[in-house]
Amino acid sequence: MNICDLNLQWIRSQIGNVSQESSLFNGTIAENIAYGDTSRQISLNEIVEAAKSANAHQFIEKLPQQYETNCGNKGIQLFGGQRQCIAIARIFIRNPKILLLDELTSALGMYNTILTKA
Repeated sequence: MNICDLNLQWIRSQIGNVSQESSLFNGTIAENIAYGDTSRQISLNEIVEAAKSANAHQFIEKLPQQYETNCGNKGIQLFGGQRQCIAIARIFIRNPKILLLDELTSALGMYNTILTKA
């Protein structure tokens, strides 16, 4: 199939990308995860399941405000690995068919989780 014949928006919806410098915005953890799919209303249950799949749920549950914890501008309130786990959970909300991870992201221990989820 010629890739030029495919709808660009559809192709993009099939790919999830998490880079080393994950970009989070100044909002709650739940809002940052839900931002992965702005085409629909995301339930808290879906957010929690995505966080569990991304190995983020355990550290989120230990935070004083849990999923209502503010990430701060560019996720400054979280550690680097935590930011990446939130970014991966954001991708899982969309359920893409293809995941692109840089080397450092895959070294977070996500590799087995992602292969299992796929």
